[in-house]
Amino acid sequence: MLINKFSLRNRLLVAVSLVLTAFLGLSAFSLNNAFQASTESAQKKRLKNYVYTILSSADFDEQGLVRVPDHLAEPDFSIPNSGLYAQITSGREIVWQSPSSLGIFIALPEHPGELNEHFSTIKLNTNIKLINLAYGIVWENQAGKQFNYTLNISEDLSAIDQQKAEFELSLWRWLGGTGLMLLIVQTLILRWGLRPLHDVAIDLHAIESGVHKRLSKDYPNELNQLTQNINNLLDHEQSRRERYKNSLADLAHSLKTPLAVIRGELEGTSENTSLRDTTYEQLNRVSELVDYQLQRAATEGHSSFQSPVSLGEIIHKILKSLDKVYQLSLIHI
Repeated sequence: MLINKFSLRNRLLVAVSLVLTAFLGLSAFSLNNAFQASTESAQKKRLKNYVYTILSSADFDEQGLVRVPDHLAEPDFSIPNSGLYAQITSGREIVWQSPSSLGIFIALPEHPGELNEHFSTIKLNTNIKLINLAYGIVWENQAGKQFNYTLNISEDLSAIDQQKAEFELSLWRWLGGTGLMLLIVQTLILRWGLRPLHDVAIDLHAIESGVHKRLSKDYPNELNQLTQNINNLLDHEQSRRERYKNSLADLAHSLKTPLAVIRGELEGTSENTSLRDTTYEQLNRVSELVDYQLQRAATEGHSSFQSPVSLGEIIHKILKSLDKVYQLSLIHI
């Protein structure tokens, strides 16, 4: 699989990045929803305060006529197209409206009931969206006759929507910058935390190249057991090669000495020339076989944890020797 080719640092970096991205995304989503809910709640409370402001200023007569002062505590009710509108309706008849709503037709909801409130979104013909609070009012005159009214407070949503958009943009910018900074910090932390593993790899390469014989640096506690086992393995390999080398030397000595003795005995006698020649021939074959097997054993026992051989130096010596032979041959000619 492709993921198996990733380095340990890349795996951790990808995993932490995914977790960080998911966490920041969920945080942004939660904060944005919380801000919108808080904004909508504050707007609804503001509309209810406007209801109480108008009711405290309104006057209802015995015939059910409504009189509201031209100038209210909130000046936006007196400014045309200010984005804040108020109307009092009886059924579908408008009995009062604020100066700010003159020339604007608002499709108002039905009567919500006595002292009940109803929030809704209204879209004007100009594609402007309003949030509307319909508050039910029942007025009873001295004769006991009741009049049902609906007080509608509407506010333009464009300012609130712009505020939400600005907050959302600012939120994503801050979280994006924070996420990028955290990614850089976690990359540096991962590099620092995984540095000992990188040092172990470098030291192992140095041992393989023959520069060092064992791991000698101080590593963190988590790597001590690993490095100790590697050193034990290297020591065992070194000890095995020493024993193998000594065994080869002993074997060579054990074989060469008897062969030399036999060769000396044959050279000291002149009898049975045919037998002597045959014995010489077999001794030479045995010597060649011993040399071949020793060379083969030495080659098979070669370890990768040894210093490399400089071929350039050996070739230089061979060329120098051949050059001397060539000079001597010219002298004899």
